[in-house]
Amino acid sequence: MILELSGLKNSSRSIKIISTGNEELDRRIGEGVPKPSLIVIEGENGSGKTTLTSQLTYGACTSGLNCAFLTTEDIPQRIIKWARSISIGLDQYFLKGKLKVYSLPRATETLTEEKATEHIDHLISFFKSKSKVFDFIAVDSLSFLTVRSRRDVMDLFLTIKKTNFAAENIIVVTLHSDTLDKELKKYAISLCDIYYSLVNGEVAGRSVKVLKILKARGVPVVPEAAVAFEVDPAFGIKVVPIAVAKV
Repeated sequence: MILELSGLKNSSRSIKIISTGNEELDRRIGEGVPKPSLIVIEGENGSGKTTLTSQLTYGACTSGLNCAFLTTEDIPQRIIKWARSISIGLDQYFLKGKLKVYSLPRATETLTEEKATEHIDHLISFFKSKSKVFDFIAVDSLSFLTVRSRRDVMDLFLTIKKTNFAAENIIVVTLHSDTLDKELKKYAISLCDIYYSLVNGEVAGRSVKVLKILKARGVPVVPEAAVAFEVDPAFGIKVVPIAVAKV
């Protein structure tokens, strides 16, 4: 589903609102995500970064966007299989060629500056050649930036933002919570349109994910400050009342 907004204050560009493919999640985060936009998702291990990114990718696919999913941590076949295991049906779009999944050179156990530089070079090359081919690009994840200098990190984020602005697409990037220091996090928030922070929580003895919305520019409805959800293999993302979630 795509909702189009026009005549927005201080904006000469039309903004479309793209559904996540999950109606309850849409309602909580502001009716969906804007196109164009740069979305950053940070979170600790196991907090749902890949799950949420897969859900956003699914929503973009169902809205008819031409989508790409880049992984630095897995291979395409496992990404598609894993999404299917939690009822996020990326496989149908992958098989039809509507979704391309790429695997960047994977990080070794000991991440070196040389390997991180290789990742950055591949990403920049991809954005330069493919940013206008794809309406939606997800990168999971940028956590390899932990071994790069502050200037390298800032330059990469700025390159991604410039690409996003020129192509007027949706770009989603994920990273671990400890990837950015305080100043770099401020910089990333200033550049992006949407900034989500994910943490693990608990409700009634069950594990949940808590999505904190730190920034949401371009959505038509004010989003909730935080959204709790669990991942159900049969239903995918299931939103639960935040009032009973313990972080």
